[in-house]
Amino acid sequence: MAIACVAVISKENFPLCVWSPLSNTEADVSLQFLVHTCIDVIEEKVSQVSSKAGDPREHYLGLLYPSEEYKIYGYATNSRMKFIIVTENISSQPKDQEIKQVRIKCVYTADEE
Repeated sequence: MAIACVAVISKENFPLCVWSPLSNTEADVSLQFLVHTCIDVIEEKVSQVSSKAGDPREHYLGLLYPSEEYKIYGYATNSRMKFIIVTENISSQPKDQEIKQVRIKCVYTADEE
């Protein structure tokens, strides 16, 4: 699983941080566009989950948006912060546990950079 981008989105739905190992400016703009597109998908999924009575809120939202080049996964916290992880679209889909571990590593290693 190759990470193309990791984004942290505020509760007001604007990006606080968008990190990408790619140095291509055109790719960066494309990834930022995908991140902004997925903000709406996350809001829709969160509203569907929270509208169900008695259903505990699931933080990991799974695959949000597959494109030809990337697969985008989402995670929403109780404080309405959102994490978006963009991976390169390869033949094998990463397991949900692998995506959850990437989010945890990003949060705990952010102070080191």
